[in-house]
Order: sequence, then structure tokens, then C-alpha cells
Amino acid sequence: MTDSLLTASFIPCGKVKRARDKNDDSFVFVCVDGAYVPFRANSPQLDAFVGEYLYVIDDGERELTMGEVLKGKQVVDTAQGILGVIASVDESTANTLIELDNGTLLPLHEDFIVSLDDEKLTLTLPFILNYES
Repeated sequence: MTDSLLTASFIPCGKVKRARDKNDDSFVFVCVDGAYVPFRANSPQLDAFVGEYLYVIDDGERELTMGEVLKGKQVVDTAQGILGVIASVDESTANTLIELDNGTLLPLHEDFIVSLDDEKLTLTLPFILNYES
């Protein structure tokens, strides 16, 4: 396994946060001093790395889900600036929603996406998020 890890390609799949799925027994990796260190996804040892990027091995055989691609990315609106960090993606209905770390739900539609990179998702939202009545 060590040799395969040296030649493996790692892809980001979100950031470490305290809440973990206790049933998730899969392996994830954290880059520590340039080396990818494996942890079980439900390991309390990950608490030491809150805010750091998590990685999975790109086996080249599976497509990433939208949640894996977007989770942990900062969301920026072209008019309002930083809105938060993507905590989850709900694709269970026809209208995909992203939930930010502050609890805000946003519809995700290709017409709203300005750009997407390793760090952030930039959107242009045709509605007002924060208003006073």
C-alpha cells in the first residue's frame, strides 16, 4: 500500500469539520508537511485538522459527486461578496441546493455560476439574500 500511496493522485473533497458521520468508515487523507496522512473519516483525531483540506485518492474510475466537488469551497456573490462555505449539497430534488456553514440555503443553477476553482465558487445571484423588513 505504501508504494501505491506514493504514486497516487489525491483530489480535494472538502474540509475537516467537527461533525462526522459515525458510520463512515472510509479513509480520507490530510496533507501534513507535504505528506498525505490517512485517517478514517469518523476518526476523532481529525479534530486536530479542522479547517484543513481533506483528500481522497483519485482512482480514475469513479466520478465525483457534486457534493464532493463543492463541499468546503467558499461561496462568493459578485454583488454581496463572501457568503460562507459550502457545508453540503442537496441533489434530492430537481432544484439543487447548497447549504452554507451559516445555514443559508442557495439554489444552484448553471446560470448563476460565474466561476469555480479549487478554493471558491463565484455566483451571481439575481435575488437579495439579506434584507431588512
